Amino acid sequence: MDKDFHRSSNSLDSDSKSSSLNSKHGNDTIVANESSFTYLSGENMQDIKNDVSYICPYSGPVVGTLTITNYRLHFRSNPPASDKDPIVIVDCPLGAVSRVEKV
Repeated sequence: MDKDFHRSSNSLDSDSKSSSLNSKHGNDTIVANESSFTYLSGENMQDIKNDVSYICPYSGPVVGTLTITNYRLHFRSNPPASDKDPIVIVDCPLGAVSRVEKV
């Protein structure tokens, strides 16, 4: 058999395994960027939108910034008006998103 037959180009190849092992052993696999969070290794920003509302099921609408990467959706609320209001962060893998609605 040709040894290239068993080669894989999916996310479980040897490079991905070594990055996962490195992160388990405390080696840094995140990349700094200009947004309010850090990207994972291989993650790239696709789009960023300001003044987006997230309708929280517990506290109602919250305005903030939505960043879309090739791995996830990341929403971070604008700084609250008072210290008692929390900052809302929603960080969701793209595979868990079934729909996004414009209201």
